[in-house]
Amino acid sequence: MNFDYSDKENKMALDLRENEVVLSEVDFHWLSYLTSGFFMVIGAAFFLTGFADMELYLFLLGFCLILPFFYVYLSNRYKIYLVTNERVFIRTGIIFCNEKDIPIAKINDVLLQQGFLQMIFGAGDILIQVGNDSGTLIKDVQNAKEFKEAIIMAINNLNHGSCLLYTSPS
Repeated sequence: MNFDYSDKENKMALDLRENEVVLSEVDFHWLSYLTSGFFMVIGAAFFLTGFADMELYLFLLGFCLILPFFYVYLSNRYKIYLVTNERVFIRTGIIFCNEKDIPIAKINDVLLQQGFLQMIFGAGDILIQVGNDSGTLIKDVQNAKEFKEAIIMAINNLNHGSCLLYTSPS
């Protein structure tokens, strides 16, 4: 897989370091939209009912129930979770940008957590543990097992001094 992050559409450009190669990127599973999507459907019904019946409270209630879906959508659209040969890079935020670098050499453990629905639909949560830190949780990752394996491969490559690129089996 070739990743180009110098000018990614609708995302902030990522400055890769010298000799740094992107091994894997998180895509968010549609399950991350499940709860907010449910409220959006209910909100749309209230919104349309309020609009048709000229009831302001139904219209406003519907509008308020629709907003969380758009927040989750924009939040996922502007998140970047990458594994490179040197670090796990995390960028989040819609209005304010938060960045976190987790050096591969500092990672102690990578855990894959899956609930019942996540197991059925191939999603999962990844917990990256570093030192005495409580960990960094990445929720509702599509192909979570592949992302976890990319991190483990980066750790192994660092420990063994090689630079093998992770390729997705799909």
